[in-house]
Amino acid sequence: MLVTSVDLESFRNITNKQVLEVEPGVTCLIGKNESGKTTVLKALHRLNPANNPDGFHETTDYPRRHLARDRRTQDLSKVAPVRATFELEEADVDALEEITGVRPPAGTYVDAWRTYDGVLRAEPYCDLQDLLQQVFDDLGIDNAEDRTALSQGHDSFEAVSAAAKARAKEISSGQKNARARVIEKLPAELAKSS
Repeated sequence: MLVTSVDLESFRNITNKQVLEVEPGVTCLIGKNESGKTTVLKALHRLNPANNPDGFHETTDYPRRHLARDRRTQDLSKVAPVRATFELEEADVDALEEITGVRPPAGTYVDAWRTYDGVLRAEPYCDLQDLLQQVFDDLGIDNAEDRTALSQGHDSFEAVSAAAKARAKEISSGQKNARARVIEKLPAELAKSS
């Protein structure tokens, strides 16, 4: 995986959310003395410690001037001081397919974050249209009108599923044909990806 951006918030001297975009092929962090380079590196290390386990500690890592106030209003153990976005490489896509049973489409990325309670979380994300094109190919939905009717203007699995039911009914004319049966499989295939 290749890191593409890092979000830092509520960690040491970083009180407001800071987003660092990482350019492809760049492996350096440049800045003036006392500008926070070490803070960025410590946060990244704690996201996924390379050697020794190292977590976040509210009393030493949370910005001191906000600690007492914020403890009264929120559960600081659930605050995520670091979040990183990763672009997947081919080996990562293969590993996700092995774990989930579904091959992620091109353009899939992963957000990973660790909270003050030490819990590491990661979620893959992909564009719905990219996923639909892959599922259409997997199911053999090759009619251009069907692809357009099933994908255009829909922004959720539920909307696509409803469109698939309507499209299957529209093209079957009362009798199920092979094309309608394939389209009816679309909601189940999408459910595998959620």
